[in-house]
Amino acid sequence: MESTNLTANAGSIPASLRKTYEEAGQGHVFRFVDAGKVTAQDANELVENLQHYDPHQVAALFNRSTKANSVADAAADEVTPLEEGVVHQLSETAPELKEKWLDLGLEAVSKGMAGALVLSGGQGTRLGFAGPKGIFSRCEFAKYRRWHRLAST
Repeated sequence: MESTNLTANAGSIPASLRKTYEEAGQGHVFRFVDAGKVTAQDANELVENLQHYDPHQVAALFNRSTKANSVADAAADEVTPLEEGVVHQLSETAPELKEKWLDLGLEAVSKGMAGALVLSGGQGTRLGFAGPKGIFSRCEFAKYRRWHRLAST
């Protein structure tokens, strides 16, 4: 059994595992092992953990998520004000129209065309709002790109 005090080196990583990760552009995960900054036991644990992942899939997921963020950021810069007459006060809206909107909303949800953002405690605080999240003004959303990031993840 190896001592936990022995330092690992590049030879601590099986060649086939290293090749798989390097081909997927994920060879950097061995950086600290290669530099001799971890123990042999830590290197063995790393090898065991890495054998459970598909580095090609990890790289693809990372690339897809960063591409989505850049597309979303570009789209956020293209937001324009609503046309006049599009916004309605619910207190001044006829019940029939409210019911129509509810039906349209439920239909959109059932077709997977609508999304929702549910916030747990602390998000308002991170945005500089100390009150209950239920009274956070929708107009405040526009001030924070963080809402966009939260909604797109």
